[in-house]
Amino acid sequence: MARSRGNAVWPAPTVRRLARYAAFAPLPMLGVGVLGTGPDWFWAAFFLGIVVAVAALSLLMGLAARGLVFFGGLIASLAVMLGAGLAFESAWEQQNGQLTEVRVTAVHRSSGRNGPVYTCLLQRTDGRPLPHAEITDGCDGSRDAGTTRTLLVDRTGWVEPKTAGADRGPKPVGLAVVALAVGLYELLVRRVRGLALREAAAAPAPRAPGGPAAAVVGARNRSRKKRVRR
Repeated sequence: MARSRGNAVWPAPTVRRLARYAAFAPLPMLGVGVLGTGPDWFWAAFFLGIVVAVAALSLLMGLAARGLVFFGGLIASLAVMLGAGLAFESAWEQQNGQLTEVRVTAVHRSSGRNGPVYTCLLQRTDGRPLPHAEITDGCDGSRDAGTTRTLLVDRTGWVEPKTAGADRGPKPVGLAVVALAVGLYELLVRRVRGLALREAAAAPAPRAPGGPAAAVVGARNRSRKKRVRR
C-alpha cells in the first residue's frame, strides 16, 4: 500500500465511506450532551462523550493525520456536546420548570479549591417528593438551615433545582454556538475528505503480483513450453 507522510493512503471508496461515518458523528454528540443534563446520567454521558470523541477523531486522523485536524476536531466535538447540553437544559427548564417553595433542612460543608463549599439539603414545604433535593448555587452556609426559599424545580425530575429569578428561557446564542460547532465540524470533514481523495488519486497504481521479475520468468516458461511442443 502506498504511503504519504507516514500515513496510509486509502482507496477512494474507503475514503468516502470513512468520511461518511465521520460526518454522522455530531448526532451521538448531541445525544451525549442532552444525556449529561440529568444528574443521574452525568457520568455515563461523560464516558460516552469520551468514546464518541475518540471515535470521531480516529476517523478524521485516519484520513489525514494533521495537528490542525486533531485540535479542530477536538474543539468542535466538545463545543457540540457542551452547547447541546446547555441549550437543551434551558429549553427544558422553560417548558417544565415550576416555582416551588422549599425548606433548607441541613447544610453540609466540604473543602473546595477556592475555599469551603456548602451544599443545602432541601425539602418541599408541601411535603411532596423533591428529586435531586440539594443545591450548591446560592447556599451560603449553616445560617441557611431552616430557612425557606423559592426555587425553579423541574416537575419531571430530570434536571436539578435551580435558583429562581434567573432567565432560564431558550438562549439563541447557545443554539447558534451549537449550529456553528456542527457546521465547522462538517466543514472539517469535507476538507479532510478532499485531502484524502487527492492523495488517493496521486498514489501510484499497485504493481502486479511478483513484479517485473515474475513477468520475465513467466515469459521464459512459455518459451520453453513452445520448444517442447515442437
